[in-house]
Amino acid sequence: MRHHTFRLHLQSGPHTPAEGVRPGALARRHEISTAGKPTLQGSAATMFHGEADRWNPEELLIAALAQCHYLSFVYVASTENVDILAYECDASGTLEWNQDGSGQMTEVVLEPVVTVRADAVDRMDALHERAHELCFIARSVSCTVTVKPRAIAVS
Repeated sequence: MRHHTFRLHLQSGPHTPAEGVRPGALARRHEISTAGKPTLQGSAATMFHGEADRWNPEELLIAALAQCHYLSFVYVASTENVDILAYECDASGTLEWNQDGSGQMTEVVLEPVVTVRADAVDRMDALHERAHELCFIARSVSCTVTVKPRAIAVS
């Protein structure tokens, strides 16, 4: 079995009062970086006193699942010689939290819409199923990941 280690750096701050940021939100502000890539601006979700204009962990998890499915789907489609003309995906996740402050994502729903030539439409469900089986991130999470694909055919 092969392996690869991914590394990043998370740094909190600034911890000085900023205009328009409520007290308590400052400690939730952070940046995520890795060599050669744009820095992600992070915070908690607004319901947990975070900042709405920054990415929160729940959104990043949903984004990772959507991105992984897309990349797995493109790979599977290429092995089957299916040309993807367009791909977009709406994604949502359900977070349940408990009175003790713990919680968990219980479900993520991916709704990809793929545009392909008419002769490939009947293969889309099987390609999405295979992509879901291969997706590293979906295989790594304990929540349910549901894929609800839709195909658009063009001549």
